[in-house]
Amino acid sequence: MHAYDLVNTLAAVSYPSETITELLYKPAGAFTVVTAQDTGTHTDLYKQLKELLPGCQRIHTVQTGTDKQEGQRKARVLKRINATSYTDDNVNILATIAQQLPDLPLYHMTNGRRKRWNG
Repeated sequence: MHAYDLVNTLAAVSYPSETITELLYKPAGAFTVVTAQDTGTHTDLYKQLKELLPGCQRIHTVQTGTDKQEGQRKARVLKRINATSYTDDNVNILATIAQQLPDLPLYHMTNGRRKRWNG
């Protein structure tokens, strides 16, 4: 299953209201989201995400932290769910994931454009 970050990858999100203000990318087919969020339930945000992107099968949340911490946390989730690829807007997070999962295809998202990332 292809996996995507949420904030600034799939959508622009306004905080602290946790409201999606703009869709940046709409994946084709089924996909899963692996996102870093502060503590809380994020129920409204996730409901809005599933309404706007019905192909979203599951949302996995990791705790926020440094880019390295978030990358390590996301890598653990990606390994556990057997993700077939991962897309993020943050190259520091992608670099950390690449260290943990060197065989996972990674993509960098910039301005709604998804491009293969090789470090």
